[in-house]
Amino acid sequence: MQDHARRHRVEIDRLAFTFEFFTRSKADQEDPSSDTWRSLYSTPSEGALISGLFLEGAAWSDEDKGLRESIH
Repeated sequence: MQDHARRHRVEIDRLAFTFEFFTRSKADQEDPSSDTWRSLYSTPSEGALISGLFLEGAAWSDEDKGLRESIH
């Protein structure tokens, strides 16, 4: 957030995190040179793409695209 605030000359207190979740799709099986694959997996101009996080004490819900109580 600090990097973004400095880059765009915005007060850091006015910033908040937002998240966009992608679902696995046909693009995962496509050729990496395809337009669909490139649009999903290319480096964003700002922000980051994250894959393969591990959760402890929670589980991921594909339906709700959010956290839920752990199975165990």
